[in-house]
Amino acid sequence: MQDVWRWVAIVAIAGGCAQGGGGPPTGVDGGASDGGVGDTGMLGEDCETNEDCPNDGIFCNGVLTCQAGRCVASAIPNCNDGVACTLDECVLTTDMCQNTPLSRMCPEGSTCVPGTGCVEADSCEFDDDCSGDGIFCNGVEVCLGVCTSPGDPCDDENSCTLDECSETPGTCTNTPFEDARTNPMHCGTGANDCVVCDAPTAAMPNVVAACLDGACGFECAPGFFDDDDNLLDGCEVDCPTAGMPDEPDDGFADTNCDGVDGD
Repeated sequence: MQDVWRWVAIVAIAGGCAQGGGGPPTGVDGGASDGGVGDTGMLGEDCETNEDCPNDGIFCNGVLTCQAGRCVASAIPNCNDGVACTLDECVLTTDMCQNTPLSRMCPEGSTCVPGTGCVEADSCEFDDDCSGDGIFCNGVEVCLGVCTSPGDPCDDENSCTLDECSETPGTCTNTPFEDARTNPMHCGTGANDCVVCDAPTAAMPNVVAACLDGACGFECAPGFFDDDDNLLDGCEVDCPTAGMPDEPDDGFADTNCDGVDGD
């Protein structure tokens, strides 16, 4: 993915935009209570206008706009189908939403039916008793007392790749994250060590998660400055001109709150 993924808001549970090891939004949806898109306080590149936020043309990424001095994503596709046992995702290769049933999310003895949810499954004795549901992206059904879909056939067990399953034509892609060293959504060196960076605690007001050369950390939210060089107690100074040029002036003012005046 391109560096623009730094600004993509994480999807906490589901209804997101892609599947993979710590990648763009994805997951098993939570039914009617799942909004599909959420905000974790992770922000992107500095900007002054929308023109400073070039879009990558990828449908699943939404559209970049400049808000409070940072590029953030908007109009992100919401793929939530309201069925609690489906994997809802936006497939980059098709620019479409895909809702894959996962019977392992259903109670024992039930199976997941697209558009319906968990229903009672047929009993079986051998794998051959399971004719399959014809859905590639939930794997080949096996007999565990009832016919059960094992789940995602495309997981390469590498946290630094974006794993995607395309129902049509039934293929997998595993794409390494190009922005692993800068994206707090999948922060790492690219050697199967990518993680989602922890969000700041309530004791750290005006702080957001950051990925600094492959290591998780924190930084001040746009418009704020850390006055005491201790991010653990938050960013104290509300500076609406943070990130703007600090022009020389007679008062030697630090107008962009970077700790250095412009003279």
